[in-house]
Amino acid sequence: MTFLSNDKEVLLLYNIHEMAQIDYNSGMKKATERDRDKTERNIEITRNMAADGEPVEKTARYTGLTKEGIENLKV
Repeated sequence: MTFLSNDKEVLLLYNIHEMAQIDYNSGMKKATERDRDKTERNIEITRNMAADGEPVEKTARYTGLTKEGIENLKV
């Protein structure tokens, strides 16, 4: 492995790969956080709609949650 670090092109490619991996991981973390925030918001909307007596079908249509998931939240 030591001889590879002496090759500037290989070292550059390695560094580019490492930076790409860091960018990918950062993007995945942000996407996961956005998904979690969206899910939490949809759960809040679902609870509000249920409190207002809205039908499960309408709530599912507005939030994208499944009917089963919505019914489980009511428990």
